Amino acid sequence: MISLSIWVKKLIMKKKGFRLFLVITLILLIIINLNLVFASITIEASPEKTYHLGQKIDVDISVISNQETQAIISSEISCANTKLNYFRTPSELTTNGFINIPALTVNKNFLGVCKIIFSVLDSNEKVVESMTTENIEITNILPFNFSTDKDIYSPEEKVIIEGKLEKGAELKVFLKDGDNEIDSFTEVLDKNFFTVIFELTEDISKGEKNVFINVEDKYGNTAIGTKKIEILQIARSLKFELEKKEIMPYENLTLTSHIYDQSAQEMILEINYKILSQNEKLINAFNYNSNEQISFGLDNPPPGEYVITASYKELEDIEKFFVLEFREIELEVENGIITAANIGNVRYIENLIINASVKGVIYQIPISLYLKVNEKTFIDLKTELSSENYDVTLFSKNKSYYLGNLKIDDNRPLTKKISQGLSGVTGSTAINTDEVSNVFYLGFFLVFIIIVVFVIFFLYKRFKRG
Repeated sequence: MISLSIWVKKLIMKKKGFRLFLVITLILLIIINLNLVFASITIEASPEKTYHLGQKIDVDISVISNQETQAIISSEISCANTKLNYFRTPSELTTNGFINIPALTVNKNFLGVCKIIFSVLDSNEKVVESMTTENIEITNILPFNFSTDKDIYSPEEKVIIEGKLEKGAELKVFLKDGDNEIDSFTEVLDKNFFTVIFELTEDISKGEKNVFINVEDKYGNTAIGTKKIEILQIARSLKFELEKKEIMPYENLTLTSHIYDQSAQEMILEINYKILSQNEKLINAFNYNSNEQISFGLDNPPPGEYVITASYKELEDIEKFFVLEFREIELEVENGIITAANIGNVRYIENLIINASVKGVIYQIPISLYLKVNEKTFIDLKTELSSENYDVTLFSKNKSYYLGNLKIDDNRPLTKKISQGLSGVTGSTAINTDEVSNVFYLGFFLVFIIIVVFVIFFLYKRFKRG
């Protein structure tokens, strides 16, 4: 018996036999195809690229079959951590059939990248056709944006925060300084947008603050947002301290100023100082940084009350101080001349005595000083004393000034020379040089008496002869 394969080969080798083989093959294929089911799947609307927890994936398909027959339609979601066949049902295929796939609600098991696989299975559950969607991202992070009305604020201003969210989400807003909470707000949104207003306190500290926002909906989706804002430093108070409120005119005035911001932090700023007299006349004005001690002198101010002001923009502090009365002279000696200068801040009016001692005798020179502030006068010892070396001391009411051992060249008038000479003859140990004029008048009186006696004697002689 000739085998079938050998018969086929012989048939093919013959031209007429080859044609017959092709016809038989074609007939067999037609018979086989009449018993097979062919189907094509079309996704009617592509799914979204991203879904959040609680949302529904709703994708419908249509299946076109080569014949009306019964098949199984399957829908499966495949994710990184799970697979779920969420739809499987027998269906009568037609040449143009629309399949309504139930929507799939997303939960936390599907987080990550997923895809949906649609399949057509025959009665033997053999896959006839399948179609897979593009990758779908399942996330629990909500898209979220918000803004503030500006980036830089002053104390006591309002921070306006606005954003958009799905209705029903719980909103928590915090204003923080580092880890410290300044203000907060919580609300379940009844609309799809929000506005939150924080009123800054007057003592809020300067610098960078953070607005934090946390959002969570009922499905477990969350959103977090943060934004930095800046709080300006505002000078709020100025104070200065005087080391002493009573000074002598030759002493320095010492003070320190401080400027504080809204949170009582010290600031370093330039301060304008003015010093005013009792009649509000400007004596001095200058600028200096705060928080630095200043020490300065005044130009021999007269005694009384003074005002000093420290100011920065609209801030000002005022203090009063008193310059005490200072009554003093300064003495210098050169070539027998004493220079007396009023170095105090009031008129110097006083009667003084200059004692010039030599060989046990004290020459007393009375002087009267009437000096205005900064005025000088000169006392010439050469017109008061003979040529000698004297220990000279000036005595005031409450003080004495030793002027040293002075060499004096005599320049006295004749009357003083005679007067002091007569005083020396009498053995006085204290000679008042101002008494010279009295001696002169006494001498003049004696001369006058002598002349009168002489005239009377002359007239007597003449009358006697007659």
